[in-house]
Amino acid sequence: MADRALSCALVFCRSPGMATDAAVLAAAIRACRPDAQIVTFELHPQFIRDYTTPVAIKEELRARLPFDFVFLLEHAHPNPPFLDPGFARHVAYVPNVEWITPADEDVIASGSIDTVLLKTRYSGTVFSSLPCCKSIQTQLYTGWTSADIGQPAADERSWAQCVHVCGKSPQKNADAVVAVWLRNPGFPPMSIVANVVAGLDLHMPLRASVNLAFRLKHLPEPERRALQRQSGLHVYPSFAEGFGHSLNEARAAAAVLITTGGPPMNELIEDGVSGILVPVRPENQTPYHRVTAYRVTADDLEQSIQRALQLSDEQRLTMGSRARALYEHDRHLFQAAIREFFTA
Repeated sequence: MADRALSCALVFCRSPGMATDAAVLAAAIRACRPDAQIVTFELHPQFIRDYTTPVAIKEELRARLPFDFVFLLEHAHPNPPFLDPGFARHVAYVPNVEWITPADEDVIASGSIDTVLLKTRYSGTVFSSLPCCKSIQTQLYTGWTSADIGQPAADERSWAQCVHVCGKSPQKNADAVVAVWLRNPGFPPMSIVANVVAGLDLHMPLRASVNLAFRLKHLPEPERRALQRQSGLHVYPSFAEGFGHSLNEARAAAAVLITTGGPPMNELIEDGVSGILVPVRPENQTPYHRVTAYRVTADDLEQSIQRALQLSDEQRLTMGSRARALYEHDRHLFQAAIREFFTA
């Protein structure tokens, strides 16, 4: 395969998170195979609701089949023709384990998938516990990464500014962040970046507060990234994540990341060293689809934020630098894992 261009298909359901995953994977493929020909199939959600609906393939593309690899992102996508023998020589599945459906399990059990790529250690634990996974030939922990949003210039960063970017994901637990800020008017300013237009349901009073700003529409990427770089404290008490791009972008920005002390969120930082983990009490660990939801209390979140506020600027800078180093380390490991996948 090394003497000709590699052909890959990336299949995913239309959403910002999945588009990010596809871009990350495409970049990793091109980094080790610059001549790779990559075709993306960004599906309307209707194809998730009805897996029997076939996806139309242009005739000029059909003439180039089979692909060398097809990557099925988040869902196993049994919609014809993605699992047809003539579509791809090798089928790789990249699950977000919290969203695995019965239809996905049927595909996994059928033996149609050659390799499962695992973004987190936790996803490997969950996936291996599923009875259907016994038919999988290979499970490969690759880790994952996010776009490098860059580190702030010396005069750009404010340690007295906080941010929470949740888009339309309820898993980021924006409610808890807002609740803590509303009862602590002395906390530094917090910007909540959410997309309620796209469907996020915020179960909270959106009342005015001197230290709480809401950005409830789509924020252009350059503006969002600038806000992330400017903000010294990134607060993400997520109760579940497939990987956690917003959390990882906090590491890329060398910020102080405050996140949940349950997996996979706690895989990204070491408490007190490269970030701050909010403890999770046993009674707040509950089933959530195929995984466990790790929900933090407002009191524990508040105390963790207090820990961050009590740090000196020098301590925050050190903590953020360690987070950035972990981001770079994990990014290199991910790239190496993708290279290994293609050479195995």
